[in-house]
Amino acid sequence: MAKTKAAKPASSQNRIGLMDDLRGFCVFCMIFYHGFLLAFQSFGIVAGGQAYDFFRPVQPIFAGIFILLCGISCRLSHSNWARGLKLFGVALAINLITILLLPQLERFGFDFSGTEIWFGILNLLSVSILFFALAHKVLDWLPPAAGAYLMLVFWYVTRFFEDGRIGFPGEWEGRLPASWMSHFWTFPLGIHDQAFWSADYFPLIPWLFLFLAGAYFGIYVQDGHVPNFAYKARLGPVNWLGRHALLIYIVHVPAWWLVLELLHLIHII
Repeated sequence: MAKTKAAKPASSQNRIGLMDDLRGFCVFCMIFYHGFLLAFQSFGIVAGGQAYDFFRPVQPIFAGIFILLCGISCRLSHSNWARGLKLFGVALAINLITILLLPQLERFGFDFSGTEIWFGILNLLSVSILFFALAHKVLDWLPPAAGAYLMLVFWYVTRFFEDGRIGFPGEWEGRLPASWMSHFWTFPLGIHDQAFWSADYFPLIPWLFLFLAGAYFGIYVQDGHVPNFAYKARLGPVNWLGRHALLIYIVHVPAWWLVLELLHLIHII
């Protein structure tokens, strides 16, 4: 069984600035990515759709870094149960608002079509954190390097799971049974019918595996195997975004919508 130390309390002295810098950069990318999507879907701005399509290929990169960092942070948390339940509540509130409340506002002339979120990144992270809190003692039977490697392999072979494919493209690839892809309510796993849509969608397969890879890497961080330069925050405002990622996630879409709606009302867009 892998031996790990108790997590050190987070403080300004031992907080790892590099993690906040990276997290903040991912949040910065997310802000503009969702802004482009909202501009196109709710306001019909063609340039927004073009920018969204242009940046779509790199979206899994900054999202993947964010998920990996969240897995690492599980090793540094005082209580993953409290952290996971808090995030689960926020994610559920966003689900209910985007699925049930926003469509009701369309009768007043507002267009929120395509903005519903069924299983976004907060849903993924909250379920992943709670899973880790429940299963970390079992997961720790694997040595950190072996566990991280295994989870990265699982992530790699399932990264096209939503398209019904698993394996190594060009080497070996299998297809999921077509009957698996004919249901709606299996969407948290990455299996759903063609009618399913979620404006923000991060299913458990494959992203849970990347999260758990981060949790295994986090053992090294927890044990102090971090270079000294990583403790210093270097990116100023970007670092601030990283330290307040949840708040930014909650407010950035309403803020974008208010700005775009104002520009629309004064006929700039």
